[in-house]
Amino acid sequence: MIKIDKGIPIPELKRTKYPFDLMNIGDSFFAPKPNLTASIQCAHARTGFKFTSKFENGGTRVWRVE
Repeated sequence: MIKIDKGIPIPELKRTKYPFDLMNIGDSFFAPKPNLTASIQCAHARTGFKFTSKFENGGTRVWRVE
């Protein structure tokens, strides 16, 4: 049987490694990864912000558009 623990606090969420939630419309950042599609989709679901991205120089540039 699995023991149930009480009073254990929930750890704080880890901050994403990309600054999606800090961006204003028109801001961008470059990440040296060729594909950030999953990260962008998660950021959109979490923040409601809209992003676009473009592959460049072996990585990805991401802009906040709305």
